[in-house]
Formats: sequence, C-alpha cells, structure tokens
Amino acid sequence: MKKYKSIIATAIVVSLLGGCYLNDFENIDKVTVEPISPSFGFPLINSSISIADLLGAVDSSDFVEVRDDLIFLKFSQSMGFDVDVNAFRVPDKNFTSVLPILPSASSYEFYYPDYTTIENESEIKSIELKAGTLVVEFERDYLGDDVDVRLVLRSLSNPQNPDSVEFVPDWSANPYRSVHSLDLTDAVLTLSGEDPDSPGSMMYNTFFYAIEVQSTGATIGQLTTNVNFSSIDFKRFTGLIRQGIDLPAQEIELDAFSLIADGKLYLSNPTLKLGIGTSYGAPGSIEISEFIFAKQNNELFLENVPNPPDNTFLIGEAKKNYLPVATQTQPWVEQSYVLSGENSNLDEVLPFAPSKVSVKGKYQLGDYLGTFDDLHNFFVLDTSSLKMNFDIEIPLEGSIEGLTFEYEMFDFSFPDIDSIFVSDSDSDIAINIEEFDYTVELLMKTTNEIPLTFGLQVAFSEQGNVVDSLFNNVMAENIILSPNVDGQGNPTEASEKLTSVKLSKDKYSRIAKADKLRLLLHLDTGTNEQREVLFKASQKLGIQISIKFDLEISPGV
Repeated sequence: MKKYKSIIATAIVVSLLGGCYLNDFENIDKVTVEPISPSFGFPLINSSISIADLLGAVDSSDFVEVRDDLIFLKFSQSMGFDVDVNAFRVPDKNFTSVLPILPSASSYEFYYPDYTTIENESEIKSIELKAGTLVVEFERDYLGDDVDVRLVLRSLSNPQNPDSVEFVPDWSANPYRSVHSLDLTDAVLTLSGEDPDSPGSMMYNTFFYAIEVQSTGATIGQLTTNVNFSSIDFKRFTGLIRQGIDLPAQEIELDAFSLIADGKLYLSNPTLKLGIGTSYGAPGSIEISEFIFAKQNNELFLENVPNPPDNTFLIGEAKKNYLPVATQTQPWVEQSYVLSGENSNLDEVLPFAPSKVSVKGKYQLGDYLGTFDDLHNFFVLDTSSLKMNFDIEIPLEGSIEGLTFEYEMFDFSFPDIDSIFVSDSDSDIAINIEEFDYTVELLMKTTNEIPLTFGLQVAFSEQGNVVDSLFNNVMAENIILSPNVDGQGNPTEASEKLTSVKLSKDKYSRIAKADKLRLLLHLDTGTNEQREVLFKASQKLGIQISIKFDLEISPGV
C-alpha cells in the first residue's frame, strides 16, 4: 500500500508544481493553481480459461472427458436390482398319509404336485437348500412287534444319503408315537420324476415319497405319518423357470445436467448406453415400461422411433429385450444396448437439460430367444441379481442456446482507494480522500477462440456473501464475441473486444472488499437453424481486467 501512496503522492506533487506559474516573484499573489486530473491504473486479472475448464468447474471430472482434443459431456449411474427371494422361497409344507395295517407286505407311493410357490408355468427340477428343518412323525393305534415300517423320501437327499433319506419308527420311548428330526443344511429337494399315471412322461414341481409296510402276523390297525418341512432357505433353484420380477422404480439425479440452467443443447449424436448385467442362470428379458426424463414440473418420455433398426433396445410395456444367460463357468454376463437419435427420441430429450431420470419395468424370467439343449437345467441362486449401467455421452458439437455456467476466481485483489489516501505518520503529505472527486472505471479485454458468444455477469462476494454485481438490472451483458467459423464449424481466428464499465464511488468501495469473484457465463451459438460449430478442449477464452482511477483535484485542496 505504501507503494501506491508514494506513486500517487509524487504524481500529485508533480502535477501541482506543473500547474503553478512562479516566474514573476513580484506578482506572486497572482499565482494560480489549475484543476488537475491524474489517472492511475491497476491490473487485476490476466487469465486464460479453456472450455474444458469451464465445463469442469460445473461438476467433477466425471462430467467432462477429453479425447483427442474433442470434448464429451458424460454421465454415468448404476442401478442394482436384487433378487426377490420371496418369489423363489420354499414354503413350509406338511404331507400326511393314513394307511391300514393288514397281514401283508405293501408299498404305498405318494406324490404332491405344485410344491413350490413360483408361477405355475415353471417346471422346477431341484432345489438346493442351505437351511431348514424336517420333522417326521409316526403315529399308530395298534401294538405288536410283527409290523415293520419304512418311510423313503425319494425327493430328499443330503451328503450322508446321496440317493434318498429314510426313516424307521422307534417305539421305545412312546409305544404309540415316534418323532424324528433332520437338519436340512446342504440337502437337495429333487422335484422331478416319472409320472406314475403316464409312464415315459416327466413330472416337475412334485415331491415324491414312499411308505413300505410289512405285517407278518395278525395285527391290524392304522398308521399315520406326517412329513413336515419348515424354515427352509434355498441356495439354488434348477429347472425351467418362469417368473416376472418387478423392477422397483429407480430415480436418478442427473447432477451434471441439473447445473445447466434454462438452456438448450442442440448437440450432434448424443448416445445413451445401457449395460445390463445379470447373474441369473436362466434366460429372460427386460421390459422397461417407463423411461422418463424430468425437469421441475415437466416430463419427457424416452421413446423408440417408428420401425427402429434391429437389435434396438425397445421401450414399452409389451416390448422385450432378451438377455444372456449366466452359467457356472461364467457367473456374470452382460448385454449392451445403445439408444441414439437413430432409434429413439434421445436427441429431443437431452436438449431438455433434465435434472433426473426415472426407470420402471420388469425382468421376465423364462422369455428366451434361441435354442437350448435342456430347458430344465437353468438356475436361480439366492445371490442372483440384475444391474443396469446408465451412461450418457454427448460430443460437444452442434449449437448451444442460453446455457449458464459459473466459474469462480480467487487469485486477485482490488486496490482500496480509501486506504491509499489515508495519511500515516510516515507521510509528508496529509491527504483527505473526502476532499477529492474520483471515478472508477473497470476495463476488460477479451480474446476468444471458443465459437460461442458469452454473456457475462460478475458477482463479488465477501466471506461468502454477495456484496454487489458488475452490471445493474441485467442478467448478463454480451461482452465476449464468438470468432468467425469456417464451413466445418472451426474458428478461423480469435475475436477481441474491449469493454469499459463506470463504477460509482460507493459501488467500488463495496466490491473492493470482495475476496471471491464469480463469473456467470451465458453461452450461446444461436439456434438449431444456424450452422453447427465444433468445440475443442484447446480453445481458450482470455480475460484481462484492470481498474482505472481518475482523480479530480480542485484548487484550494
């Protein structure tokens, strides 16, 4: 600050002396002091900003990607859909049979269809269990040791009994009741077998068991058996699986786009890539009934164009997109789809600058396109899941209308004109700034290689609070001109413009205290009827800002 004071003090003294006529000492009472108007300039900012810097300031680097000097706006989000375990649960079941005891040897076969709870069109071959309890109970109304009973659960096996599980009643504790319990960890329910009523045909979803009774004496009576499954937790379903799984509505915030205010993008070749991954070992299709882009109270639906090309991701309740099938050797598989202006209205939706997108649909297991050797070898695990990756990419070429970006600058300081003229003990000249008239002028020079016209507003903040703005009563002033472009949309040479803004004494006093300067930039290439332009990362916008003070020193000061 002392540097400023010495410069100004010297200039004032020189100016005063230069305005005094002291050649005639006899007429010294006629000495006159003419008004003087010294000017002082102070550089504030000399900065260069690329368009990649501007876009990167809006959001993290995930929003902007530069490849070979070309700029791409992008947004990525992942949506996960976990398996609905209730759709594949093994319910608690109780199977009861009442048999007569006769002096003979008999074998009774039992089977119970529709064992599982998933849709009836499914044909479950087996279920691997990871937990559960089996209780087998025998009850009799006779006494005698000449009757042998054996219960064979043909549909149940475990590592100790790889073919079937058997139970024989033990009447030692209670002569009329025998109870047996089995832990079902790592057990397997085999729910397929030959149809007893139609030899050669297979039955699925069916639980089979047999009771063998042999009586060698004259004992008669009745035997009741109860087979009860409870608290079963599955590990793997195997078979022909048909099941519709609703995909809960997902809503994704498009933070990058939401920071673009009141603007329209007329950009070429936007793409939306859907990467759908699944660990379901069964064929299926994904149906997206709603794909909605929203901004405030407005909504636009993503839709296919009429007669879209083959292999297009189809949007609509009745339209299906077939997915690959996971296997034991390839437990995670993915399918990619790309939506663009060729197969959808995406090029109309994205100029809407949406702030969020919502997706609603269904995963339909059992829909398949192709030939499989055995339709009953498909599987669903308790860990099976579906995931959708959502990637938007827009090459920055075309035209832009009314987009708003903010760019903050901290590395600057305004000269405090009041402090410059405050006298201190080291000063030889006592100056009261209130006795001077002065004006402040903000001088700006812009050099622009970016094929955009920029409207500019500058907000000045002190400790987080906006104290003033550069232009009064306007959103922005078009002070940065677009360069001329050639037929390919490339700038031919940088544009230059000088701008002067007069500031009042009070206004300057407020902004001189600012510790942060925020540039509000409104970008515009015109409308979509105009020639498209090409934006590159290397294109720069240069800004030079200086402050000029004009003092008016009157006689008698």
